[in-house]
Amino acid sequence: MAMSIAYDEFMIFSKGEWSLDNYQICISYTDDMDYMSIAFLPDPAYEINGIPFEVASRGMYKNGRGVEYIYSLMDFSLVKKILIR
Repeated sequence: MAMSIAYDEFMIFSKGEWSLDNYQICISYTDDMDYMSIAFLPDPAYEINGIPFEVASRGMYKNGRGVEYIYSLMDFSLVKKILIR
């Protein structure tokens, strides 16, 4: 349920312009299973000698921005939205 809500939130945030093909999705829970974190992490666009590298153009990276959503698993409400990069 939380993953579906996070996906919808991400699509609104990205305005449908950032393909999930260019993202890693990281999911974690708190030890007591009260909260869930779902992070959408963009892949770096370039590598130099195997090291990820990217410079933003006007504050935007080629594959988009990263975002993490934290949900309460009691009622699936959004607790916090954290922008990454």
